[in-house]
Amino acid sequence: MSVDPYAFWRSGRDGHPVPAHEGNPQPGFYRRKARPAPRSGTDDAVAYWREAGEMRCLLNGKMVSEEMALTLWTYVCNRPVNHQDYLHRLEHGHWPNENIAVLGHNRPPDDQTIEALTSVLDALKSEAGRILDAGPCKSQDEADQASDIANELMGVEKRAVELHRTAKAPSLAEGKRIDKIWFPLRDAAAALKERIRLRCITPYLSLKRRQAEEAARMAAEAGEEAPEVRVAAGSLKRTTALRMVVTAKVDDYPAALSHFANHPEIHELVQRLADRAVRAGVSVPGCARIETEKAV
Repeated sequence: MSVDPYAFWRSGRDGHPVPAHEGNPQPGFYRRKARPAPRSGTDDAVAYWREAGEMRCLLNGKMVSEEMALTLWTYVCNRPVNHQDYLHRLEHGHWPNENIAVLGHNRPPDDQTIEALTSVLDALKSEAGRILDAGPCKSQDEADQASDIANELMGVEKRAVELHRTAKAPSLAEGKRIDKIWFPLRDAAAALKERIRLRCITPYLSLKRRQAEEAARMAAEAGEEAPEVRVAAGSLKRTTALRMVVTAKVDDYPAALSHFANHPEIHELVQRLADRAVRAGVSVPGCARIETEKAV
C-alpha cells in the first residue's frame, strides 16, 4: 500500500492538523506571513515536494537552498493552504483573501500631520465604499478583505486620537498653568462676594422691601401717594438688588421621577445604567439582557 506523501499537508488543509517536526518539511503548499511587522506586502507562497529522493522548495515560485527550505518550514508548517490559493498567489501577486488596497497602500513618509493622515484615509475610502456596497460578506476571502480594511481604518482612528492628544497637550498644559494662576483669585473673590450678598445685603434688602410694601399699603388706605423707597444697595454704577431665584425641593422622589419618566435625558441615563448593570451580570427589573454579536 502506497503512502500519500501529501498526507501531512492534506490533514492541515482540511482542518485536522498533525504535529510538525522541526527540520522535517512535508510536501504541500504553505503560506508565510509577510515580515517585518507591520507588513509591507503580501504573504509569501511556499511549496515543498520530493524529487529524486530529495526535498525541493519554492519560495514565491523560485527555488531556494536546502538551508532556506529548512528555515522556512519553521514558519509555514502550521499554515497549509489550498493549491488553488497557492496558484492564485503566484499568478496575481497576492492571496485571494488579501485586500489589494491594503497591500498597495504606501503611507506618506511623514504621518505626523493632519494632511498626511488624511491622505491615508482617502486611500482607503474607495475600497471601503466598495465593500459596503457589496453588503454582507459571502465568503471567507471577502470577510478577510473587509476585516483588513476595517483594521486599517482602526489604525487611522487610533493614530488620529494619538496625534490629537499630542497636538493638544501643550495647550492643555498651558491652560492648566494659567488656571492655577487665575482661578484661586477668581474663586476667592466669588466666595467673598456671595458671603457678603447672602449674609449682609439680602437680609437688609428683604427688610427694605417689606417696609416699602407696608408703606405702600398704609398710603393706599389713607388715600395718599405711596412714598418711593429704594430697595437696592450700592453707590457706584452697578447696584445690588433682590432677584427671585426659583429652585425645587424634592419631597417625593418617586413621584418626581414618574413625572420626568418620559424625558429624553432620563431615557439616556436609564439606558446607560441598565447597560452597565447587565454587563456586570445584574438583573434589572423591566430590562432584558440582549446579546448581539459584533465584529471588533
